[in-house]
Amino acid sequence: MQSSNPPIVEMVVGVQFTTELPVDSRKLVLFWNERLRANYPLCKEAPSLDDTFEKFGEESHGQTPMLQFRVEQLPPLRYQVSNADTGRMVQIQATRLVANWVKRSADYPRFSAIHADLRATFQLWQDYAAANEIGEVVPNQWELCYVNLIPQGPLWQTPRDWHRISHIFAAETNGFPPLELEDRRFQWRLLMPERTGRITLTAQPSRNKNGTPALQLTILARGPAVTVAEVHDRLEQAHDCILELFGRVATAEAKAHWGWKS
Repeated sequence: MQSSNPPIVEMVVGVQFTTELPVDSRKLVLFWNERLRANYPLCKEAPSLDDTFEKFGEESHGQTPMLQFRVEQLPPLRYQVSNADTGRMVQIQATRLVANWVKRSADYPRFSAIHADLRATFQLWQDYAAANEIGEVVPNQWELCYVNLIPQGPLWQTPRDWHRISHIFAAETNGFPPLELEDRRFQWRLLMPERTGRITLTAQPSRNKNGTPALQLTILARGPAVTVAEVHDRLEQAHDCILELFGRVATAEAKAHWGWKS
C-alpha cells in the first residue's frame, strides 16, 4: 500500500540504548565529525530527551506517549545533524539515536530509506563506541513515528468536516446548539500482536508552516527490544501495522485525494 501524495510531513525511526561506559558530549561531537559529517554537514545542539519505556498491563495506566525534555541546570545535549538538500537528519544523544526526515523540497523517501539510514548509522555508532572507550551498545527500545498534516482545503473547511478524512471521527456534527464545535481531539492506543509494541494514534488541530489551519494525525509506535536484530524486526512489523491501520481509518475520499494504492 502506497500513496503518491501522502500527507506525511515528518517521519522518525529510532533506537534507545544503554552503553557500557558513560558517553559525554565531546564523544558525540567527535562521532559526528569523524563518521557522519560527510553526509550530514549541519550540526546544532538541543536538550536531550528523557529515556522512555513503553509499559504494558497495569503499569501502562496513565502513561503518556509524548517525549519529555529534561529540566536540569546543565542538561545533557542532543545533537541534530542534517542535510538541508535532502531533508534528512540524524539525532544522537548518550542514550538514543534517531534517523528522521522532515518535509521540505524533497519528496517523501519512504520508510525503507529512513530505516536504512538508522541501520547504517547505528552500526557506525556501535563501531565507534567499541573503538573509543564507550564499549558495548545495547538496545532497549525502538520507535517509529509518522506526523501527517492535512491543511484546510479540498478535504475539509471546518472541524465538522473531519469525518471526511477519517472514520475515527463521528459523522458531521454542528455541535450542540447554541454551542458551536470549535475543534476535535482524539487518541487511540492499540497493542501490537503479542504485545511487541504499542501504537498511539492522535488527532488534533494544528497549523502548517504557512499558518494555514490543519488537522494533525500523529501515529507513534514504540516497544521494547534487547538486540539489534529485534529492533529492526519490530520496526518492520510496526511499519506494516501502521500502514494497515492508516488504510482502515482513512476514508475513500481521503485516499483518492492522496493517490492511495493498495
